[in-house]
Amino acid sequence: MTENVQNQPIMDGATEATDDEKRKGLAEQVESDHEGDTEASKSDDLDTRLEETGLTENSDSTTETESVTSSDTTERIHPVD
Repeated sequence: MTENVQNQPIMDGATEATDDEKRKGLAEQVESDHEGDTEASKSDDLDTRLEETGLTENSDSTTETESVTSSDTTERIHPVD
């Protein structure tokens, strides 16, 4: 019996995404996964996911990026000037 494990993106275009697009996607996933949780919980999970993927906050982002949501977690990744 083999175990099904997803260890890489499966959506079309995922491997062509820029670092900024990947961070935005991670922030969206965290928002969805932690709906109703505290911002601290979301932030901790986002930090873990950024580390796991080798991304850092704003490593290639532009000076003005729209927030995915109004959460502090997303704004931390995508500040709006």
